[in-house]
Amino acid sequence: MRCVNMIHRLVVLGLVFCLSSQQALFAKGSITVHTVCPAGPPVCNYDDLHAAVAAAKENDVIQIAAGDYKLSSTLIITQSLTLRGGYTTDFTEPPNPRINFTTIDAQGNGGVIQMRGSISPSLPISPTLEGLRLTGGKADNGGGVESVNAYPTIRDSYIFSNSAIYNGGGLDLVGDIGQITLVGNTIVSNTANEGGGISAFSTNLYLTNNVILSNTALGELIIENTRSLTERALVNQAQLKPSSPIRAGGGGLFLRSQNVTCLANNIIQDNLSKFRGGGLYMDYSQANFTNNLVVDNKSYDNGNGLWALASTIQMEHTTLARNNHGDSLNPAVMLVADYYAPDLYLPTRVMLTNSIIVSQELGLLATSGTTVTLEATLWGNAAWANTTDIKGEGGYIYTGTLNLWEDPRFASPDVGDYHLRPDSPAIDVGVNAGVYTDIDGEPRPYGAGFDIGADEYWANPPQKMYLPLVLKP
Repeated sequence: MRCVNMIHRLVVLGLVFCLSSQQALFAKGSITVHTVCPAGPPVCNYDDLHAAVAAAKENDVIQIAAGDYKLSSTLIITQSLTLRGGYTTDFTEPPNPRINFTTIDAQGNGGVIQMRGSISPSLPISPTLEGLRLTGGKADNGGGVESVNAYPTIRDSYIFSNSAIYNGGGLDLVGDIGQITLVGNTIVSNTANEGGGISAFSTNLYLTNNVILSNTALGELIIENTRSLTERALVNQAQLKPSSPIRAGGGGLFLRSQNVTCLANNIIQDNLSKFRGGGLYMDYSQANFTNNLVVDNKSYDNGNGLWALASTIQMEHTTLARNNHGDSLNPAVMLVADYYAPDLYLPTRVMLTNSIIVSQELGLLATSGTTVTLEATLWGNAAWANTTDIKGEGGYIYTGTLNLWEDPRFASPDVGDYHLRPDSPAIDVGVNAGVYTDIDGEPRPYGAGFDIGADEYWANPPQKMYLPLVLKP
């Protein structure tokens, strides 16, 4: 099954679950619903989240009314629970987190939420977080959410202004074979050494319809904490991690030793890495990217948009634009083979189909041991031209038979709108890559053919644009 099709099923199932949750819960006598509100009893069961989590049993649901919940310590979850925000105090279904803000603030007293399955013996858990605003976290790993030996689903949440010393300012996800799913979240203004927004290590990670915005990775050379190393020894591919500390980065996302990573319909914008990978940093990973917008990211070293080492990546309908840091040698996409363990010879291979790659100092850089294959690419022209489109430093770059050098004619890029205008040369000129919706969930193709880039232009869109849940802090 294609990555984007699997994610579409996850979104549909999630919406069905949300709409029918109350009926389903009360149909199962073994599941208890616990209610939390600022006023406490008798309006609801609890006014304290720690007390509600402590009282809950496996598979219970905690419904949380709108309000500001201040934590004196990290909220620790060791069972498969559901925490769902966005309710009024009458707890009617469905909740509406867009207007009923449920904010959990750690106030710098550790991370906000930690989800932890048993390590010895290995007993993973599958919690769910929905409709929450998580902020004020400050931790070694996972300022907003830390997940170890847990396979959470996180939906429609706003994770902002958290920090971590090591990995994952917003989220730190450590797994093995289980699936971790993030749908419709906004992850903004978080900071860490690696993975300002998200850090993921050896997981099966599915991200769809998320906004990953204005996060920062410091990318400093520091010795990793022993707690992190001990727990990460759980995973199958831990031996692929370099034995000595290295500088990495990943302003928006840091992905290491990923079994599977599926990114579809995400906006990765305005993130900063003070070392590598402004938008994304990847090593020793496999990934499929579909309908993603990677724009306005910066790296102080290499890979303003993406830095990839010893990885295999398939990218379909990607828009890469204005990922710059004022350096003609710093590419939007930087590809590197494994120079930490060259005896293993782990190459990097990237396939890009129906891509817009415009307005960068250097579009793609392929070093020795790497291969890039492109088909149906719009490279930009005039004000939207790349200073240099491609550069091969020992790597192989195959540009395919369809290349355009034109102004992409985005709608309003200066305010973040990278949809296509009706006169865009990207319209109807792409190839069939097996992708039948665009970043907004609108059908492809519209008109005579498939459009290049993340957006499929519609004169009269058949549905409202699907955007992740963006709430002002």
